[in-house]
Amino acid sequence: AEGDGFVLTPEGQAALKRAAAAGPDRFAAQHRDMAPKQVMAEDGRLLTLMANRAASPLAPWTRPGRRGGPPLLTAAEYAAGERLRADWFRSTLFRRVTADFTAPPQGAAPRSPKGAEDAPLSAIAAKDRVMAALAAAGPAGGRLLNALLFRETTMTAAETEAGLRRRGGRAALKQALARVAAYYGTK
Repeated sequence: AEGDGFVLTPEGQAALKRAAAAGPDRFAAQHRDMAPKQVMAEDGRLLTLMANRAASPLAPWTRPGRRGGPPLLTAAEYAAGERLRADWFRSTLFRRVTADFTAPPQGAAPRSPKGAEDAPLSAIAAKDRVMAALAAAGPAGGRLLNALLFRETTMTAAETEAGLRRRGGRAALKQALARVAAYYGTK
């Protein structure tokens, strides 16, 4: 008991999520943190979809601290990081490394662009935004964001790669995302 009432344990919260979810997905539902997210469609329209926030590499820093303190990242910093990731996936920097079996084969014709010159203008614009946002984050911040957001390495590995001191990654991440948020105009 805490104060005048009871506090539900994490196990109890998971049981409530399972009970609220229907069908065979109820056990997976206990691990999801669904929230609306804006994404850009192929034709340029903004769509609002439900996305699993727990699947983001930034998710651990959006939850309250161990002692009940505020989360490390603000909503604007988190949104800027997610926008940077979305631009990276749209750009020519992210290349598909597996076969695309979604379309029927069309003989010997290529099914994807071979180089940056074959990419659509939207992918080139996304690449330019990624490069400008990483430049705005600064040299160490750009290396840290590259390691954490694009390659999804651990914070310890990202700190080493960015040349930061041990345990200095959290402050550098916050500073880099604040700069990216200012670049995107989300702050």
